[in-house]
Amino acid sequence: MKAKIISIASQKGGVGKTTTVVSIGGILVQMGYRVLLVDVDPNASMTSYFRLTPERSSRCSYALFQDKAFSPSKLILQTEVNKLDLIPACSALAMLERDLGLKQGMGTVLQKNMEKFVYQYDFILIDSPPTLGLIMINVIYSGDVLVVPVQTEYLALQGLAKMDSTIEMIKKTKPEVNWHVLPTMYDRRTNASRRSLRDIKERYGDYLHGDVISVDTKLRNASMLSLPVSHLDGYSRSHEQYHHYITNNLVS
Repeated sequence: MKAKIISIASQKGGVGKTTTVVSIGGILVQMGYRVLLVDVDPNASMTSYFRLTPERSSRCSYALFQDKAFSPSKLILQTEVNKLDLIPACSALAMLERDLGLKQGMGTVLQKNMEKFVYQYDFILIDSPPTLGLIMINVIYSGDVLVVPVQTEYLALQGLAKMDSTIEMIKKTKPEVNWHVLPTMYDRRTNASRRSLRDIKERYGDYLHGDVISVDTKLRNASMLSLPVSHLDGYSRSHEQYHHYITNNLVS
């Protein structure tokens, strides 16, 4: 059976995007699934999360944007978590727009190359950069599901509005974009967080599924140990919230 590809994207940084990718991946492997994480962000946040680096630029996710043959196995690194593998990012991704942006058909090259991995895994999670460009467009095209994390604060709402516009643009050529809004870093103690969550529900209620990820120091502690929160504390609030979201929206 082919892997389900889950794209995680936001046009604003600092919304918990990489944390969401790692947290979902960790819970899925605990559920018994084989998971591949794909880092296509030139900042390489997820690669750094696991303290992994590619041996050279030809062995990072830049190869996934090349319209040429490559060896899939040479791109994959093993994390310390069993059944959780990673294709790392590298600095070459920062030059992708310059190198490939003017070529025809480059908006779907990642989708085509992911076919080389879909029979090795049950889920593939792709972490994208927080900017609209060739990489993000490829990421959105590639996913069976698009998850848009949005921090429950005012500026993140502006980023969500930009994502909405981008998705509407992509729907002209891929009408079946299935996307979810996932509020993150929610702090019910603050008026700003409660107000932002209310605004998200009012504007994007059709894309919400009742799940909210709260502020949780266990997420920070897990990142310091290069582990998903599921492998640090399976009883933490954030673990339970991500687990609920996964079981109700991603696992069929």
